Amino acid sequence: MRPTALERWEKTRAEGKAKFILTRGVLSYGLFMLIMTVLFYRNDLSPSFIGMAVVGWGIAGALYGTIRWYLFEWQYLKATARRVS
Repeated sequence: MRPTALERWEKTRAEGKAKFILTRGVLSYGLFMLIMTVLFYRNDLSPSFIGMAVVGWGIAGALYGTIRWYLFEWQYLKATARRVS
């Protein structure tokens, strides 16, 4: 990780895991994918389809955000361990 990326991650990390997962996973990824799904399937929309899409992309976004959090955390810990050594 570059020093600027380390500083940026330290700020993001200080805001907390839950906020990161919500903003970067559920809202950024999940909402984007929900909009794309609705646009792609606009002729087949029904309340049950929209409900399943909201729940499905919400869960997928949370999973995506969680994976990204742990990936960035792993890279951060690896980079800071190298700085200390």
